[in-house]
Amino acid sequence: MSNANSVSVSINNALVKNSVNDVKSGCLCAICGRCMIAETHYECVHVMLSKMNESKKSKSAKKHKKNVWKPTGHVFTEAGLKWKPTEEIQKPEIKVYNRKPKNVKNIGSSKIAKIVESKNANHSKPNHTWGSNATDIPSSSYLVMRGCPDCTLVFGLQMFQTHNGKLLSAHELLASCSSDEVDALLKWKATLHTQNNNAVLPSWTDDQKTVSPCNWYRVSCNENGSVNRLNLSSSGFYGTLDYLSFSSFPDLMYFELSKNYLSGIIPSEIGRLSKLVYLDLSSNQFTGKIPPEIGQMRNLVTLHLNRNQLISSIPQTICQIRFLSELALNHNSLSGSIPTCFAQLFNLSSIFLNDNNISGSIPYELGTLSNLKEMYMFNNYLSGSIPNTFVNLKKLTDLVLAENQLNGSIPTIIGTLTSLERLELQSNNLSGLIPRSLGELGSLTVLRLYNNKLSGPIPKELGNLMSLSKLQLGENQLNGSMPESFGNLKSLEVLNLRLNQLSGPIPQELAKLKLVTIEISNNSFSGTLPDGICNGGKLERLI
Repeated sequence: MSNANSVSVSINNALVKNSVNDVKSGCLCAICGRCMIAETHYECVHVMLSKMNESKKSKSAKKHKKNVWKPTGHVFTEAGLKWKPTEEIQKPEIKVYNRKPKNVKNIGSSKIAKIVESKNANHSKPNHTWGSNATDIPSSSYLVMRGCPDCTLVFGLQMFQTHNGKLLSAHELLASCSSDEVDALLKWKATLHTQNNNAVLPSWTDDQKTVSPCNWYRVSCNENGSVNRLNLSSSGFYGTLDYLSFSSFPDLMYFELSKNYLSGIIPSEIGRLSKLVYLDLSSNQFTGKIPPEIGQMRNLVTLHLNRNQLISSIPQTICQIRFLSELALNHNSLSGSIPTCFAQLFNLSSIFLNDNNISGSIPYELGTLSNLKEMYMFNNYLSGSIPNTFVNLKKLTDLVLAENQLNGSIPTIIGTLTSLERLELQSNNLSGLIPRSLGELGSLTVLRLYNNKLSGPIPKELGNLMSLSKLQLGENQLNGSMPESFGNLKSLEVLNLRLNQLSGPIPQELAKLKLVTIEISNNSFSGTLPDGICNGGKLERLI
């Protein structure tokens, strides 16, 4: 057998078969994207190592020696995975050394992998050679497998070594790691109950512990047989998260527990779910603070903690979740101010902070969130003015800042947010004129400005809002007449102008609309109601 072929065999023997993927090693090749320890990957490893070593040969090497695999003394002294961070995603690359190795070579984070110097079977001098067959590979060299912290890959043996020194095959290791998930789920299940004491998750059984829980009710697995989704929403469960071992689920991506009766605190250990992209604990009875460790889940896209009993301030660590798109913390008892570092969440499209005890001003830095579509902050204690930086929020469809203590005028720049469908600024301390620029919001369906201190006439430009269904301007200090252009609002169903200082006749054009509610009392209107304003019996409320 040729030396090159011998080394290929060595590599092939040293790499574990595809079933190793089931232990969640996370060792992906930066070149082809396949698992570094898959049997089908050795050709890529062979080519890659050859090319890299040709450029890294020592200066003393003879030029005609192109076969770096030839075990003639010019051999590899170390070989392993080198983890290279790229933004938020870590990609491995092969790093081969032909200098004298150190006793211990860390490979990236010590939590991911490291190569440890080995000795020969006779415990004599360290073996620094990588020869032409599997027996030349140091028998006690190992790679700590990410996702299975108690297991290490023993090179050349296609075996794994557990924390207690026991050697397992890839198949046995898979069963062991699956058993960890099974044990963790069963232990947590034992702490749950329902109001009627019905059986909890009867399909979750320990009859066959070595079998993956992938066929259990509300449990899903990835292609490698590891749990990646747990959806127990609307199950009527009582209990806590105290007895759930989060570290047993290194591949969990979706964790959904909404609409139950779970209580207690959200454990800090939840931050160990590093691959999680979707977390929904909404509509439960969780208490205490939002754990700062939640910022360790850097892959989160959706975070729903709304409708609980959470207290204290919003942790700054949430700003570390750079992929976050949807943040729902509404209907809690959160206090303090809105973190200015939210401006770092460039992917944020929805933010729900309403129905809390949040105070302070709205950070002007939020104007940098160019992907923001929904901003709900009503029913808090926010003060100050509406930031002019919101001019940059061109994708914004819902701006709901009602029931706060905001003051100042309504910024004219809001009229440039042509994607707006809902503008609710009612029940604040806003003053000044209603901007004429609001007439440019052609997609607007709801405009609520009531219960403020707005003055001056109603802009006739509001008659351009052809999609408007609700126009509520009551309880202000508006004067002048009702614009005849209101007759153009073909979609209008609710018109509230009560408790102002309006005068003059009521436009006959209102009779052409499909109004369901009209509130125009406590003004100084003259004349009679337009004929046909009852709209064939569709009018339900006239005040």
